[in-house]
Amino acid sequence: MGATAPLSVATEAPISHQCWEWPRLNRPSLIIAALLSGIWLPLRLAFPMLLQSAWADALFDQIILILLVIPLWFAWREFRVTGRKIGWLAALGLAALPLVSVAEPTLGHAATLLYLAKLPLLRGFREAWRLRHRLDAYHPVVARLGRFSAVLPLLVHWIACGWIGLGSGSAGTGIDPVFEYVQAGYWTITTLATVGYGDIHPQTIAQMLYACLIMMVGVGFFGFVLGNVATLLLRLDGERERYLTKVDRAEAFMSHHRIAKPLRVKVRDYYRYLWESRHGYDDRTVLATLPPALRAEIVLALHAKLIERVPFFQGAERQSVEAIVLAFKPRLAAPGEVLFRAGDLADALYVIERGTVDIISATGEILTQLQSGAFFGEMALLDHAPRNATARVVDYCELFVLNRDEFDRVLDRHPDFAEHIRAIATARKTGHPANP
Repeated sequence: MGATAPLSVATEAPISHQCWEWPRLNRPSLIIAALLSGIWLPLRLAFPMLLQSAWADALFDQIILILLVIPLWFAWREFRVTGRKIGWLAALGLAALPLVSVAEPTLGHAATLLYLAKLPLLRGFREAWRLRHRLDAYHPVVARLGRFSAVLPLLVHWIACGWIGLGSGSAGTGIDPVFEYVQAGYWTITTLATVGYGDIHPQTIAQMLYACLIMMVGVGFFGFVLGNVATLLLRLDGERERYLTKVDRAEAFMSHHRIAKPLRVKVRDYYRYLWESRHGYDDRTVLATLPPALRAEIVLALHAKLIERVPFFQGAERQSVEAIVLAFKPRLAAPGEVLFRAGDLADALYVIERGTVDIISATGEILTQLQSGAFFGEMALLDHAPRNATARVVDYCELFVLNRDEFDRVLDRHPDFAEHIRAIATARKTGHPANP
């Protein structure tokens, strides 16, 4: 007894706080039940004589019974129900009962009114709407299309069933129910899209009033769809538009100043490479809006393979790697560009993400050629000595640059990392005397 007392005390507060929370326990069951009800009930009312059959109503009632009663039974045993939630629990229990299929042999067509007991299931649409935030984890285009695609079929179904119930544009219902339903869906879509071809038009006062209501809804619906489609297209091609704007400005600038054609070609090649490799965006503008910790995780994830190849990071602590990665600044260098010359004051360390860099001696001899994953320039930073070689870019090269101030700041904050890089630098100095 003494061992079980703390457990009862620990679990009592959360249960009384949760009380009865259907959505947390069996939200999918409620959503499925609401969806089935939203599809079946309007269709049942639109074709009362055709769909009024014992097997159809019994099948629907049994499905709702399975979806609601079994989860409710386990929920009743697991949770304590307060007076505030008993009414909701009783409403769901009533909605789960097969009232129509039981009363239909006795009441006939009037038993359809018992479907009103299923109205509490409409809360399932509210719970489904609450789940819309999960789409935010996907691409914005997918999220918008997902919400729209989920709502549109159900809206068309409801409006079409209402149109069928009013006679489908005639004085009475048609003979072929499938054709009539498809025709009602056709009328609904043309009316909502505000194109209304006029081949199906209202005949009675009720139909005219209903058509006016749907047309007013269609105006807002069409504006909503058009606005979202325009936004989606802008999102899909927004970066390209910004890229073309930059190219147009560069072309106007070069034309105004009469820049020579060979130089124009170089500028165009640069913009073309920028678009093909990065789609025209700047990493710094995206990462600048993120907090440092999240920014470090993204940078480490983006450049995991690069970090694995660079001896500079191997064996270092994660905190040191994060600090040094955050201090790096991306830079794109064009072919033939000289990053620094022999004798220049050391001001930065370079890591090659993509491309090739030649290390050239003071006499013009190519000492070595560095590829992706290589880093250079750390020797001069550690020794505070002038550059002993020249670094020239061979082709378009994507670099990460760490300037001296940031470099010294990182080493001061992380002494273990300072020792680590000095050991690597010493080994590189003895093994590669021409290291800049």
